Amino acid sequence: MQCMRCSRELDEFDIGCHLKLIHRGATAFLCRECIAKDIGWTREEMDRAIRRFQEQGCRLFPPLREAEP
Repeated sequence: MQCMRCSRELDEFDIGCHLKLIHRGATAFLCRECIAKDIGWTREEMDRAIRRFQEQGCRLFPPLREAEP
């Protein structure tokens, strides 16, 4: 699956971000970079938000692994 704006290949984090931040019922998705640009975040801010969502147990993202800091 590809970003509907820049055609970058999407991963489960991209799809999770789109579902969490843009539209829960979406069937076409933007990558994290395009979402971050749209909402005025940097990629680092987006990654920190994903980490917080994971820590809160959000199931739209893969769970944290034991080895992750």
